[in-house]
Amino acid sequence: MELYVITNLANILEKIRELGMRYCGGSNDADVVLGIFFDVDCPACARMHRECGDLIASLAREGKIELYYLDFPVHKGSEKAHVIMRRIFARNPDLFLETLRKIYSSPESAKEFLESAKDVDISQEELDRVMNCKKFGKEIGVRGTPTLLIGIKSKNIALVVEGYWGKQAVEKLIEKAISKDKELEKLITLLILIGNVREYPSQEATAKIS
Repeated sequence: MELYVITNLANILEKIRELGMRYCGGSNDADVVLGIFFDVDCPACARMHRECGDLIASLAREGKIELYYLDFPVHKGSEKAHVIMRRIFARNPDLFLETLRKIYSSPESAKEFLESAKDVDISQEELDRVMNCKKFGKEIGVRGTPTLLIGIKSKNIALVVEGYWGKQAVEKLIEKAISKDKELEKLITLLILIGNVREYPSQEATAKIS
């Protein structure tokens, strides 16, 4: 598990909006952006969704956060299942959350969903969208799931939380971001001072473009 900072949130927000599944659309007035990199076959994602999913969704519905679900299939064979989840989201975002809740209710439910996805025809374009989302995650340092990106637009900065740190930690971090808590600012400053920082695009990628 790791914590790091992305110091140019504006550079990645466009990609998050392009590739992510936004729950509760509408205006972009919320100052806090929450991106959840998830895998449908991830036990830690399942625990986080069971323990924190309802609160996170309610914050989005209340307009307190701009919420995105971002594909990051880690376990082999889960890519098609992510395509199916995107189809469900396109029809009804609430049904997406309900389906995610069912998948995450038990290992057997996840296995059943993954097995059923194998028989569904998908297009290369749909698969590419899932894999492009995962590629983007890797470009900003994501290595596994769940990974949370908690961005504060007014400060053009994001805290990235790798792994599930527990219900209390996740909820406190999100609440502190919303309330502009000084403790969170101190944590971000400390991470910057010790060099736990990522850039997008990275300096290496920028050099190649130049």
